[in-house]
Amino acid sequence: DLTDYEIVIFGHVHRPYNERWRDGKLYLCPGTPTDKTFTDINSYGFLRISKEKIEPEIIYL
Repeated sequence: DLTDYEIVIFGHVHRPYNERWRDGKLYLCPGTPTDKTFTDINSYGFLRISKEKIEPEIIYL
């Protein structure tokens, strides 16, 4: 049950994903900094959380 969460961080798909869905939750997958089997561009995720806001970022290498 994900009703109490604002952010869902997931992995294993090796592709970066940073979207806010219709349910209002942020879904973030950082991608992969090393494996190029499933993606052409390596990446990692950075998540800034403050009292005022949540700032997700995908950083491409």
